[in-house]
Amino acid sequence: QLAAPLPEEEVGAGARWKVTQHIKNSGMTLTQMATYTLDEHLLDNVKMSLDLKQTAPVQNLQSPGLPPGTTVKLKFLESQGSGTVDLDLDRLVPTSDMTMKMKMDAEISIEAPDMPPQTMPMGMKMEIDMKIRPGAVTETEEGGDEEAGDEED
Repeated sequence: QLAAPLPEEEVGAGARWKVTQHIKNSGMTLTQMATYTLDEHLLDNVKMSLDLKQTAPVQNLQSPGLPPGTTVKLKFLESQGSGTVDLDLDRLVPTSDMTMKMKMDAEISIEAPDMPPQTMPMGMKMEIDMKIRPGAVTETEEGGDEEAGDEED
């Protein structure tokens, strides 16, 4: 989610609020809990810090392209991260920096005709650094859009 949800009531520096979302992605259902802290509010600019946590219950995953009889079961998912959001209230896209650390364990069970059932545990650890920076868009002579700085010679 690119936009940081702001609370409906008026808040000042130091205010904290939580946003819980239930997300379905790639055949998986997870719960995302974000805690925002308003660090600074100056005219049309808001600076916030963000703590993020994602969890998912044990569940069967739907994975396209697997042979018939193959089941994928998620046994554990937990991820956490933190970052900053620098939001210009007169812009559609915020500027933000985020670091996300994720750990996931899964188990894949495979059953196929003429084969004994097989189980394969999987684990993954990942760290993601994400920076969102809106780019300036200018109109070219042909009337199309072009990002500033990508001019052709």
